[in-house]
Amino acid sequence: MPATLRRVAQHACFGSCQLGCTPDFKPFPGMADRLPEELMGLLQENGTDMRLDKRRKDQMMTTTARKDHLWGMDKVMATTPGRTDFKWQTVGMFGVYLLLILAEPLHGEHPAPPGRANDFHVSSELVVVPTTVTDRTGHTVLGLQPEDFTLVEEGMQQRIVSFSRWDAPASVGVVFDSSGSMKPSVKVAGNAIRVLLADNGTEDEAFLVTFADAPRLEVEFTREVDRLSNNLLWREARGSTALFDAIYLGLHEMHRAANARKALIVVTDGGDNHSRYSFDELLAAARESEVQIYVVAIRRNVKDIEEQRGRLQLDCLAIETGGRLLIVEGEAQLSKAMASVNELIRNVYLLAYRPADSVRDGKWRRVRIRLEPKLAGHYRISAKGGYYAPEH
Repeated sequence: MPATLRRVAQHACFGSCQLGCTPDFKPFPGMADRLPEELMGLLQENGTDMRLDKRRKDQMMTTTARKDHLWGMDKVMATTPGRTDFKWQTVGMFGVYLLLILAEPLHGEHPAPPGRANDFHVSSELVVVPTTVTDRTGHTVLGLQPEDFTLVEEGMQQRIVSFSRWDAPASVGVVFDSSGSMKPSVKVAGNAIRVLLADNGTEDEAFLVTFADAPRLEVEFTREVDRLSNNLLWREARGSTALFDAIYLGLHEMHRAANARKALIVVTDGGDNHSRYSFDELLAAARESEVQIYVVAIRRNVKDIEEQRGRLQLDCLAIETGGRLLIVEGEAQLSKAMASVNELIRNVYLLAYRPADSVRDGKWRRVRIRLEPKLAGHYRISAKGGYYAPEH
């Protein structure tokens, strides 16, 4: 690893990107279309290489490996032909995106010393928080400014150094409950998924996991949306509800995502009653992931304790990852809820700051984002609940 390697950023959902210097930098396909000409020239001149810090992902995968025999996950973990885990292009693109939104201050604060024109020095540490704001009708609110937000880490207010709309391709995973109680929902599931992915662009992708007694990866990452909806046409709903195992499988599959923006959509009507993973294990994995979790919960029986407990747990997952829980009163509202999730995924702000307390202790740092009082009573905000600080 080059001696000049410096941590440049902790990207959306608080994974880590590292920026170093190497003589063999080559732009990946499409990079020139995404970045200003001068930034491309700077990167090529200095030979910049982007790599993903996989420390926390490796921890999650190690935990998965311990339990993969429980429901045949050894097959799921096999690398898909034509795909590569932690693709260089994906991480490079997002690392450069962070440089793009902060190019001027970073370049100004760390000029190249005389005689070292071929070295690119960056030592600023950033935290970037994906944030969604909705009104009382559930629609996303656009046009807000940095001064409309207050960002606090561990009780200490932070200065927002960059603010932008997240306009990038998305990798979406659908985790669909096909247990016995979901029989009415399966009949309308195909159309609901089409609504969810209606705005997918040429670079967006999606996968499908179904679950009953055990989770199953039905459709690997694809840009052909109909493959997901068609898979559910003849689905038979029966069995128990391995909800936690299914979400964990979805988080694992996201390791293969080609895009930096990742969202997992869970559709279910009850709580877990058949998983090997505990909720605490799942919550820890979700916190360490780069994935926002959205839940569409179908209300069946308000007096069912298992259903109520499951909904609280799913709400916790959504809050901690910056997603949202939507409760619907039956199958008739399922497509409308999917349309709302689609809108939430597509309209996200990115708030970036440099932590005032930069201690590298590997501990969980609680982050809270609030709207200014004049807006707080009218709008609702969703953002990830924190991140793990880097370690030495």
